[in-house]
Amino acid sequence: MTTPSIVCVLLALGACCAHADAAEADAPTTAAVRYYADGLQAALLQIRAGTSIVETCKQRFRSKCSKWHREAADKARYTLEYLDALTLTAPRSREDFGPAATLKTYEEVVEALDSVNERILIAAREYDRSLFARYAATLEICPPENLAQYRESLSALEELDIRAFGTPVEASPGLPVISPDACAAMRDLGELLMTMMSAKLEPWRRGLDAVPNAEATRSIANEFLFEVATELEVTMHPDSRATFDAIEQRLHDSQPTAPKKSGLSLSW
Repeated sequence: MTTPSIVCVLLALGACCAHADAAEADAPTTAAVRYYADGLQAALLQIRAGTSIVETCKQRFRSKCSKWHREAADKARYTLEYLDALTLTAPRSREDFGPAATLKTYEEVVEALDSVNERILIAAREYDRSLFARYAATLEICPPENLAQYRESLSALEELDIRAFGTPVEASPGLPVISPDACAAMRDLGELLMTMMSAKLEPWRRGLDAVPNAEATRSIANEFLFEVATELEVTMHPDSRATFDAIEQRLHDSQPTAPKKSGLSLSW
């Protein structure tokens, strides 16, 4: 018998709509959100650092910056505004986000962006590893009826992620003993995040000639971080969806042509 994917199991359960009508998340859902959000802030802070660096191409170095960097700089303020709206990752003063204020030449900007790009990918890999480990721990402590099938699907996703990002998976961190209600929330949210992970890894299911290059790989990793952060924020605070939609609309209105899937300044 064919093993059902986590995506199919999720759709059957209808977990993606579980919290849509709640004004605020209940206690089990809040605990689940914070559990899966752990480690996400480190990656988002690196994205903030890169955004602050490329923002220098909006004023100080604009005449020297490439067209690519100027376009990213024009979108940077919307990315920073979006990051500020993510309350699960506490904002800090902009001076903490990298050497943007100390850069003296465009060559230094390019060098700083190369460095932060590498740190972003490392942080994204670390978060992937944490996400897999935490969901595996949830399955162990809150096992579904078809646990073996879930494990098989999770293992397949882990292997594909290693192929795409070189992410080693370490031992699960484990969970405290929790109530059945908390188990349901932990498992449902984990299933949703694994569905998003599966979509992220779709390009690596294709032939070798279609595998994303290094730049596209980093862009996919960045977008996944934003998608997960947004989903966790909206799960905790459903009303925040309007804030994110408004930021994206302002970005869209600021550009002469429609943006790509992700209009935020995620590629430099």
